[in-house]
Amino acid sequence: MKTIKHKLFGEGTIVAQEIKDIGSYITVRFESGRESRFAIPESFFTGMIVAEGTLKNEVDAAIADKNERERIVRESRTVIHPTPVRGYRAPRYRTDAAVLTAGDKMVRDAYESYLVNEAYAELTPKGAPSTVPQYVRAVESVLEEEHLTWSSLTAHIARIVSLYDEGGVKEFEGSRGHKTVINSLRRFEEFC
Repeated sequence: MKTIKHKLFGEGTIVAQEIKDIGSYITVRFESGRESRFAIPESFFTGMIVAEGTLKNEVDAAIADKNERERIVRESRTVIHPTPVRGYRAPRYRTDAAVLTAGDKMVRDAYESYLVNEAYAELTPKGAPSTVPQYVRAVESVLEEEHLTWSSLTAHIARIVSLYDEGGVKEFEGSRGHKTVINSLRRFEEFC
């Protein structure tokens, strides 16, 4: 018989074990006659229940396995969905007039004009950059990420919008800045 020790109820014997898709449980009968059901291995994390004997090795292995799986998931999320650092501003991408080709500059300038004509603001009342330059920078960040140019984006905009939109592979990136990235791409799609 496998036994455990509970901080409040004392020693108990495992009388049943259920393994289901949604989780595993053990039923324990304590010396007082009380029976309780516990989720495993989660119940052992808190320290309220301590495994004894061979069960201790099994629980330690299950906890180590669960911790390893959680670590792998955390790391994969970190790589795929990096958490933005508060107060950090990414460097501006080198797409100024000296670097842009004539065609790219023409597309960028036409997009800026389109945004202005659609009544998007260039500056806030205090003179800070507003929607137009933010949308241009957001598109430039996508161009950098996708290794595209302003000219080539016109041919690939539908695919790029689906990547960065809700349900897309890069949905997290699209939602940055209160959805500035995906909204700028949608406006560019309308512009095209």
